Amino acid sequence: MKSEDDPGATYARCLAEKQGHLACLRRRLTWLVRVRIAVLVLGVVLAGEACSRHGHFGLAAVASALVFVGLSIAIAVVEHRSKRHEARIRYCQEGQARIHGRPVKGAPDGQRFADPAHPYAADLDIFGPASIFSLLCMARTGTGQTTLARWLTQAAPVGEISGRQRAVAELSSRLSLRQDLWLAGGTVHERVREDALEDWLSGAATRIPRWQRMVTGLLGALGIAVLYGFANPKAIPVAIAIVLVQRLWAQRYRPLTKSVEAQVFRRAYELRVIARLIERLCGEGFSDPRLLALTAGLSDEGKPASRHIVRLVRLVDWLESRRNQLFAIPAAVLLLPEQLSFAIESWRTRHGAAALRWLATVAEIEALASLATFAFEHPEYPFPQIAEPAAPSLLATALGHPLIPAGARVANDLRLDAGCRLLVVTGSNMSGKSTLLRTVGVNAVLAQAGAPVCAASMTLTPLQIGASLRAQDSLEAGVSRFFAEIKRLHAILSMATHQPPVLFLLDEILNGTNSQDRREGAEAVLRQLLERGAVGLVTTHDLALSELADRQGGLGANVHFQDTLEGDRLLFDYRLRPGVVTRRNALDLMRLVGIDVSNS
Repeated sequence: MKSEDDPGATYARCLAEKQGHLACLRRRLTWLVRVRIAVLVLGVVLAGEACSRHGHFGLAAVASALVFVGLSIAIAVVEHRSKRHEARIRYCQEGQARIHGRPVKGAPDGQRFADPAHPYAADLDIFGPASIFSLLCMARTGTGQTTLARWLTQAAPVGEISGRQRAVAELSSRLSLRQDLWLAGGTVHERVREDALEDWLSGAATRIPRWQRMVTGLLGALGIAVLYGFANPKAIPVAIAIVLVQRLWAQRYRPLTKSVEAQVFRRAYELRVIARLIERLCGEGFSDPRLLALTAGLSDEGKPASRHIVRLVRLVDWLESRRNQLFAIPAAVLLLPEQLSFAIESWRTRHGAAALRWLATVAEIEALASLATFAFEHPEYPFPQIAEPAAPSLLATALGHPLIPAGARVANDLRLDAGCRLLVVTGSNMSGKSTLLRTVGVNAVLAQAGAPVCAASMTLTPLQIGASLRAQDSLEAGVSRFFAEIKRLHAILSMATHQPPVLFLLDEILNGTNSQDRREGAEAVLRQLLERGAVGLVTTHDLALSELADRQGGLGANVHFQDTLEGDRLLFDYRLRPGVVTRRNALDLMRLVGIDVSNS
């Protein structure tokens, strides 16, 4: 158990509390708005009286104006607090939806990480709508989402998995922290563009010699005389001379200034997000060694990383303010664009390498927090035991698919080890064969990412996962479904020549060819996989292929799903049973939809 409290009850309690606070804030906001309107009306009246009576009500009019400004500030503060409470309410509502198996609107689907050539991502619904990624992802920055996607597509070493499990276990009990990280990350639609930010931080910074910076600062200081020229016509000739010298000097730095502006204006939001996340993390005391080590690295030169980033954000804000027409002229004569560009490049020189580390740290903690939220919302899911590399094995009791709601989920036991390395799964249409393969694969992915698994218990050795469940033809590439499948089978066979051993998941193997070629081809593929130390499952409608389990020297076994026909309904219990299926349902299904299959 990751939490002694029921997660649904925790979310409901938090939801009720935040809704109560929000209702109070909205009442306060309504009152403040009404008072501000009244003060505005009173201020207008007093100002009119002051003008008509030669200032008799002037002091009262000024006081009402100050009250109006104060009320406007108070309204802005209350509105900000209301938005934060609305976000916290949405966080709890989305948590409740995930617990009950309902889709979360706007959840990141990770589609940008989808790779058709990946050995299992497309087959196991790792990315896309209603995917494992959308179920897990609580990362609000692009770097966090990228890290989580990498964990779901690349199995971690045994030591790394155990370290993640301990960190996830601690984070799962820290609802407030995980909620604050989610809130600090902004909105998914404004996610940090990690590739551009990393490129900018890691790129070579332009080094400006100290004497050039001093000359620029001196010329900028002379800009005060230029501004004085606007008030004193006698100083105009001197002001013009200074401006000409400034422009000639600034011209040499124009490419640098333009380059800095083009880069940092796009990074301002991203940097603010990172600063908020780091500030929240540095205020949390962890006991887990991994989390302690991660947060310990969120500093540089003896100061918290958030301070350095906030300084950079301020420089960017000042640089961006020159776009304001009222500030553009003073900024130009003070040489602020050049001086700020120098300061930004200097920051990148001093802290760029450390900032990349901060970015990676935040990303890892966000990914861990995603797994921790999954652990918190499903306290019945255990962490799997990852055995040291030996004979490949995967042992699970009450194994289910995490994307299927608990009320509809049917769990099964599974055993793949030295005594049984191949399961040939037979069964009728819609009986659950493909879902079984996805269930096994998805839980193996979760296990090797450091997450809990949807099972009563699970033990496995490190495994590569190779799946062939969704081979698709391509008219554009001139590839048939059968050819796409055999290409995937070849890739899985190639994977099996490397360590760790392969867990293969093959659905309706070689279904696109004749029965003779199917039997011979399937037997050849399975024999080579087993010879190379692989374990796995293969499903088929062809009952003749059930003999493959008996031809593997005692390493295979047959299991099946069955159905029953009651009146005009086919019923499935989705229970895995030993042996070969004895019932067929294809003709029954055809009759149910109105196709006459009686003998002519």
